[in-house]
Amino acid sequence: MLHVIGERVGRVDAWTPPPSGAELARPVRPMGTDELAPWFQLTPLRPGVDARVDGAGIPGAAALLECFGVHTGPRAASLPVGPEGAVLGGAPALPGSPAPADPREFSRSSCARLGLRLEGLAPRRQLLLLFALRGGPGALAQVFAGEHAIDELAIGPRELLPLVIDGPPAGGSWACVLHVRLAAVPGAAALLGIAGVQAHLL
Repeated sequence: MLHVIGERVGRVDAWTPPPSGAELARPVRPMGTDELAPWFQLTPLRPGVDARVDGAGIPGAAALLECFGVHTGPRAASLPVGPEGAVLGGAPALPGSPAPADPREFSRSSCARLGLRLEGLAPRRQLLLLFALRGGPGALAQVFAGEHAIDELAIGPRELLPLVIDGPPAGGSWACVLHVRLAAVPGAAALLGIAGVQAHLL
């Protein structure tokens, strides 16, 4: 399990959600009653959520999932991302490479970006994120919180990548940006699928 100290990347101005609109849907709950319902969940097809309640004093969240370097060739069908997922490929980073000096350069690679803004949190709350990833042969996933490299992992055909973010001890509002970037050795035609992300407030 990956662990992020929210205070390192949790500036309130780290990410501002776009204006409310059709792209920011309300939270959805998984089918069935035997699952732990997430606070919210996102997919590349349903990438946004805005569950903030102004002045209500209860926890709220806005989040947006963006995918760059989406691969649509025949090889993409080999990764089981489901009808709402996406397969990334074509521009993998080299293993061990750092975050770009300009965060906007992430969009030139094959990666998924998750922007979060949380409000009305009680002290010392945590956020558990579960990334449903699908890796082709040779695929590595590099995880970044802001400009900080968190880990680099080999991704198998079906992986559930958990990441816990510690909120500020005083609670309140905080925000961060996470990137999951595809990496591979030179010459490898690696692909990385993302079926979606679930968030649980702990």
